Amino acid sequence: MKLYIDQIKPKLGNRVYNLETMLQVIDRAIDEKNEVVVFPELSLTGHSLEDIAFEVGIDKVPQELLEKSKEIDIIFGAVEIGEEDYPYNTAYYLSEGKVLGKHRKVYLSDYGYSTESRCFMKGNSFDVIETKFGKIGILLGDEIYHQSAQYILAQKGVKYLFNLINGVGTLKGDKENVGSNTKLVAKANSVMNGIFTIVANRAGVEDGLAFYGNSFVVSPDGNICIEGEYFKEGNITCNLDEGEIRRARTKYPFFKSEDRRLTVCEVLSLEKKSK
Repeated sequence: MKLYIDQIKPKLGNRVYNLETMLQVIDRAIDEKNEVVVFPELSLTGHSLEDIAFEVGIDKVPQELLEKSKEIDIIFGAVEIGEEDYPYNTAYYLSEGKVLGKHRKVYLSDYGYSTESRCFMKGNSFDVIETKFGKIGILLGDEIYHQSAQYILAQKGVKYLFNLINGVGTLKGDKENVGSNTKLVAKANSVMNGIFTIVANRAGVEDGLAFYGNSFVVSPDGNICIEGEYFKEGNITCNLDEGEIRRARTKYPFFKSEDRRLTVCEVLSLEKKSK
């Protein structure tokens, strides 16, 4: 899989501008012979939506993106108006002119600067998306910090875990410390589950928040293959070799030795004790 990640800087609430920007990025990715192009969380709408979430939400993926997906697979984030006419923070996977799968954010961020439950309904599952490259999973924002989300997707056979985020940082201090916990968790996930972990973050300033970029890819052995610049728009490309998954799982057989039955029993036991 030849992957192209763009640290887009969307304009808040300006879906027309953001779509045009994404289409230009997609054309570049196609010209450079990439196979998958990835955008950050809420790339079609911007992040700090609050009361305009309904206004910028979509009930159908823009036709322009579906057409482009006949030439390259596309992963992007948007506000989705769901069946109940409530908005979800959703990531889509497009391929061959159709929506191959999507993920509605389960763990909404409700701390610090973020009050997502005011805008969004919660998703209720972590689903695998079957692609020409194998099984992939998508997480949004701080879902990467939930062990259960990573575990469930890995046990369902995911080989590539995409994390679309809106990571906020500060220009004060060492840039390398910005987002360091996200990198730590991504590396641990790759090693424990023997998979590729991909993190796509945006750039730009919105409503007083500075998004730090620095998108990156972690190989199944826990090493960072490539990473983007801090606090700048731009893109990175990377070839993901499925053979690395087999080699890592041979060297670190943690995934193979997982006992799902024991895990389920222990969780059910905790549930009984909590009632």
